[in-house]
Parts: sequence; structure tokens; C-alpha cells
Amino acid sequence: MLSATFYRMRKAAAKKPWMVLLVLLAIAFSLVMIAVPSLSNGEDGIVRDMSLVLGGINILFIVMFNFIFYTGLKNGVVGFSHADVNFHLAGPFTQRFNLVIAAGGVFKLCIVLLWVLCCQASVLHMSIGVNSFDMLALLLGSVPVFAFGYFIAAFFSALFWDNEAAINKVKAVLVALDLIYVSFTVKGLMDTYGSFGEIRALGIRGIIAYAGTTPLSNYYPVAGWTNLIYSGILMKDTMYIVAGVLLTVLTAAAIIILYSKVDLNYYEAAMENAQKVADLQEAKKAGIDSDTAKVNRKIKVGKETLNKGWGASAFTQRHLFENVRASRFFFVNPLAITYRLITAVYMFVIGKSITFQGMDVDGGRSMGPIIAGVTMMVILNAVVYGGGKTVLEFNKPYIFMVPEKGSKKLFCCLMAELPEMAFDSLLCSLIMIYFADLTVAEGIAFGFLMVVFDLLFELIALVGIRIFRQLGRVLLVITRYFAGYIIIMTALAPMIIATVLTGSLAVGFAAAGGYGIVLAGVFLAIARNTVDKVELA
Repeated sequence: MLSATFYRMRKAAAKKPWMVLLVLLAIAFSLVMIAVPSLSNGEDGIVRDMSLVLGGINILFIVMFNFIFYTGLKNGVVGFSHADVNFHLAGPFTQRFNLVIAAGGVFKLCIVLLWVLCCQASVLHMSIGVNSFDMLALLLGSVPVFAFGYFIAAFFSALFWDNEAAINKVKAVLVALDLIYVSFTVKGLMDTYGSFGEIRALGIRGIIAYAGTTPLSNYYPVAGWTNLIYSGILMKDTMYIVAGVLLTVLTAAAIIILYSKVDLNYYEAAMENAQKVADLQEAKKAGIDSDTAKVNRKIKVGKETLNKGWGASAFTQRHLFENVRASRFFFVNPLAITYRLITAVYMFVIGKSITFQGMDVDGGRSMGPIIAGVTMMVILNAVVYGGGKTVLEFNKPYIFMVPEKGSKKLFCCLMAELPEMAFDSLLCSLIMIYFADLTVAEGIAFGFLMVVFDLLFELIALVGIRIFRQLGRVLLVITRYFAGYIIIMTALAPMIIATVLTGSLAVGFAAAGGYGIVLAGVFLAIARNTVDKVELA
């Protein structure tokens, strides 16, 4: 069974050898980022709190387990295309083997998430003191957390594929487990510290250190068991190591027994969902994006109508109209708002105590949280606008039927993005002013930088998709992220130099924005030429 599957994978890889090279480059980059925390040899002044490190890793494992479990329940029997149905379900393979093979798409997503996590190794080092060994333990520990969580959930998904009530009961069990964990953690905090005032005085780091190292968290299914092993290694506690290994081995054995002894018959569900996947792929060819379609099903339609725009200008009006339908405001991008909330939580967690030696400004104000916040916001916006409406628009056939130059249609699409970019940049500035102590002038300069880089990432994505279309969705995301990360790191150089020379962080942000304008001009010229040539092809 495996030989046939591996043969299929090898043939697919042989058709695109550059994909293998790109994967190797991504792996090498992540290894370099993991090694960064250990390069200072403890001379960077960052104090490593073992309780905070173990608690943070354990909390992260619990979040991973919940994410993958819900994903497995939802996607356990839907990871099949028509080709998979014909090759696997109609071939000499068992239903259990096929269910394992269907996990490939989900595990690609997990790999991307772990890769992004590796790229944040330096930030995690500065914020909670993790070192390279901690990062390796985090990556290795995530393997059983993701694998066990997914295969347990996929088993129930396949077993109860035609019984929604049973699936909801499985979800309710995990929700109850999480509620018990949170309740006992809050009770433990109250019993230990006595009042909410003292708990607030701990700060988010103190709460994470406590919540992630309680006996209940250590024995949280799968996630806590995995962290027990690493906790035992760090604390030289043999009992922890034995308990963690024993529980992990027993879990693996239980999963193997479940898959071996229980009959699973989900052929009908696999066929049904494979047809849905095929329909969505055909809809994409007709100009309907599947992800957009999922969002649009939740949109509440009001009295608003599209009554402006003609020719290329219609794209400007339609993009603004899509925002109105999704959020009631033409300048609000719902996905960007979600990421701003994530950033606010991130800035709250890392606090204001990250330090970079020799890089403080204004009489001792730390550049640590400023650089961490800038990097986080720009990276997230690389996702928002790297897959934004303009990028999607130029992958739809009907845009080429509008009898105007491709460059004009590109400008009209970008024009519609400016209001939401400006509003999003305002939110970014306010978050940085509150959490990183920026002045108003620095906040305005930072907002300018964000708008420039939002446009830049959209242009990079458009050019990248035109040139590297054959890479596939996952590798395109990695390529776009990798290019964005390089640009962000190189943009830090003029920002830091200008800040050190002038003593003004606002000038530093303006310098980074100027660097972004130069790059945006280059990519705009390439994008104009690319879309016009596509029009004529």
C-alpha cells in the first residue's frame, strides 16, 4: 500500500523539482532561526524563567491539541479529491489506511504553522526566554500532539460521519475538558494568591507560568503528557519522564487498536465531499473563490446596492462594496480586524520588558517590544494583503474581458484597498501607542510605514502568483512569507540606522517607509508589465 502511495508522491515531486529546492530552503531558514537564541551565549541579558518556559510550551501544546482536534472532526472524511477516491477508495487499500492518507492536507497546514513558529524563535526568546533546545523540544513535542489529536478526531469523524448529534457530543466532551481546566486553574490562582488584585499583579507571564505547570495541565490529554517528558528532562525528574513516555505510548497503542479493530465505512461521505471539492474547483475557474464563498454565506444582505463604476473603475466600487456587505463599512476589512485583535493580545503577552542591548531610545525606552510589534503586524498584513481582493481578482477570467489596459484595472483595484489599509494602519498605530509607548508623531510615521508595506506585499503576491503559479497553494504561501520576512529584516536596517543617527524613532519609521516605497515602485512596474502582457497573451 505504501509503495504505491510513495510512487505517486515521487512522480508528483519529479514534475516540479524546484518545489523540493524551495522546501529545503525553508527548512534551512527555520533551522537558522532556531539557532539564533543560542548565538548570544547568554550575553544578551535575557533571564530564562524555567516555569515560564515550561508553562508557555504546555499552554501552546493545549492550544495545538484543541485546534487539531476540531480540525480532525471537521475534515476527517473530507480530505479526498476525485483522484483520491479513484486511487485509494477504489484500490486495494483498507479504509483505515485511506483515512490516514487523507490527513496529508491537514498536516501540510500544521507544518506551515510550525514553520511560522520557528521564524518567531528570536521573539519567543526575547519574550519568555526560550532557547534553541526549547524550540527543538517544542517542534518534536508538537508531532505527537498534532498526530494523536488529529487521528483521534478523524476516527470519530469517520465513525459518526452520518450522525451530527454524536459529533456534537464529542465536541462537548472536549469543551467540558477545557472548562474544567480553566475552572480549576482560576480556583488554584485564587487559593494561592487570595485576590484578583494579586493575580493581576502577576501579569500575563506569571499567569502563564502558573497555568501551564499545574498538575492538571501536566496531565491534560496528549498535550500535557508530551510536555511531561520535557519537564522531566529539564527538572531531572525521572518520574515525570516515565509518566510522560508511558502515557504517550499507551495513547499510540490505543489509537492503533481503534483503527485496527473498529470497522469504518465512510465511502459515501468521501464521495460526497470529493464532489464538493470538485464543484468548488470548477467554481474557481468560473471566477468564484471557495474561501470567499464560505465567508459570503454568513453575510447579512441589506439595502445596499452596487450602483457606481464602469469599466476598470467598476473594480474599485465592487471591492468597496464587498467590504460594506461583509462589515457594513467600506473601509473595514474583517480579516484585518481579526489580525489586529491577535496582535493586541500578542503585544499584551510580551509586555514592555523585552530588551535589545545598545538599542534603547529616548533615555532608556526599550526597542524590544517596538521591533517585535512592528515585525508581527507587518508579517500578518503580508497574509491579509498578500491574498487580498486584488490578487484574487487577477486570477479570475472575467477581469480580462473588460476592454481596458491591465495596468489601469490594477490601479483601480489597488485604489479600493487604500481606505481599508489606512483604517487598518490607524488601528496598528493605536495598538503600538498603547502597548509600546509610541508618541503620536511616531504613531503617524508607523501608520505610513504600514500602508506602504501593505501595498508592497499585495504587489509581491500578484507578481509571485504570475511567475510561480505552478508551485501550489502551500508553497506559494511559504514563498510569499519567506520573501516578506526578508524584506522586513532588511527594512529594519534603515529604520535602526536612522533612529540611532537622529535619535528619533519617527524618522526611523519614515526611513523604513521610504525603503518600502522604493521596493513598491519596482514591484509596481513589474506588476503593470506582467498584467498587461497577460492581457495580450
